[in-house]
Amino acid sequence: MFNQCNAKRVSSLSIVLFVLLTGSGNGLWAQEAKGTQAARRTAGRRLPPHYARVVTPQQREQIYEIQSKHAEKIEALEAQLAVLREARDKEIVAVLDEAQRAKVAELVAAAKARRQAVRAALANSRTSDPVPAKTPAARKPAPPGK
Repeated sequence: MFNQCNAKRVSSLSIVLFVLLTGSGNGLWAQEAKGTQAARRTAGRRLPPHYARVVTPQQREQIYEIQSKHAEKIEALEAQLAVLREARDKEIVAVLDEAQRAKVAELVAAAKARRQAVRAALANSRTSDPVPAKTPAARKPAPPGK
């Protein structure tokens, strides 16, 4: 049913799918995320949402200390979660046959292309000139007598 060209294509797509779903690339993402988390913890300390307007400077520092105290444990648990997710994904991929893996790889590639197109459109819309704001001279004058 498959000719040699289709077999190579299925094989190539299967490899792509395997890499995407098994998390072989996740190591890079996990490293970036961990580096980002560490940088955020030290350089960009942040309060939980809506706290900034309420807490005193002393409370702010106490919150930062609490966050710092728990950060290492949270990062270790997140690393364990990443390992579990990777194992889960490998088991899921193993359930599929070659044709299914190829189809999933195709769907993943199409979704990625759509996301990139949306991001590019958003980036282009942000760089274009915004709608000019109304100037006081452009406003309609108030009706007489008011």
